[in-house]
Amino acid sequence: MRIVSAGWLDIPAIMGCALLSLMAFPLRSASARELLYIEAERSKDIHIVDAHTLEEVGRVEIGQPTDDIVGSPDGKFAFGNAVIPSGNPIGYPDAGIVYCIGTATNKILWTVAIPGMPQHLTVSKDGRRLFVPAFDKNYVYVVDTAAGRIVDTWFGALGNHGSELSSDGKHLYLGNMVMNRIYVYDTGTGQVVQTYVTRDAVRPFKIDSEEKRIYYQLSNFHGFEVRDLESGRIEVVDLPKMPPEIHGGDYGTVDHGLAITPDGRKILAAGSVAGYVAVYSLPSLQLLGTVPVGQDANWIRVSADSKIAFVTNRGSNDLSVIDLDALKEIKRIPVGKRPARFDIIDVK
Repeated sequence: MRIVSAGWLDIPAIMGCALLSLMAFPLRSASARELLYIEAERSKDIHIVDAHTLEEVGRVEIGQPTDDIVGSPDGKFAFGNAVIPSGNPIGYPDAGIVYCIGTATNKILWTVAIPGMPQHLTVSKDGRRLFVPAFDKNYVYVVDTAAGRIVDTWFGALGNHGSELSSDGKHLYLGNMVMNRIYVYDTGTGQVVQTYVTRDAVRPFKIDSEEKRIYYQLSNFHGFEVRDLESGRIEVVDLPKMPPEIHGGDYGTVDHGLAITPDGRKILAAGSVAGYVAVYSLPSLQLLGTVPVGQDANWIRVSADSKIAFVTNRGSNDLSVIDLDALKEIKRIPVGKRPARFDIIDVK
């Protein structure tokens, strides 16, 4: 993540400024439909794109460098985070906020201060809890989504980054970039019940619907690994070779972005520094093809019918739209400065 130079701000001042700067631009009214809520770090806002018309239909200004956004299971809310620049020229920001957007109006409903640098968010199956890993603290914070406050703190490890929920909601998987591990939490107790050691820092990852395999990307590696959770067997998948002049991105980010289609038939992997998305069949992992996208692809989501994939491109400041049957990019949409994480929300 980019470190923004700024003077030190205390948390009360941060909260006051954040609440004043969280201005919302209303969305046109419509019936239930899939909307993309896309965070753009450097323009410090959320861009809202209709997944069917492929047009931007709204925007929410945050006022701080955004990092992630996820939707509630009922589609009524979007939960996002932002980091607070501390001015440290050699370290990460050490404070942040989490906020809740009501998708009916795109108004900010609440904001809560996070002690530490918040990372990728996950919502519980019932939508009542938001799990917030902190990169620079030994904790995972649990936020009550109705009250907008931290109600529990789970022990963690420095470097916690990405998080994913099992399909039954009983386990929270947490990838770590410092310890080179994937921790598995029991969401009922907040205790770690399993740890998987990896050979490098864990970046985006996905769990299959039966919780039998984990697909994960690693720092400094052009490809991804597949771990069988029962046998422990690891299969290494090398993405198509990069041109020799390409080496790697910032913070060891060679590839960043994975998605399994809702029908479970394909997995998409971003070849971020090479400018494409590779599409593989499941469970055979046969390469079906590659699709050129914008610069520095970062995050991938797929429509509910498994026909369209969306890819944010941090380097070219846009969103690629991919037809998964034709394996072809069909549109490029500008979405702020340095867009990265996003979610598809079925807004009622």
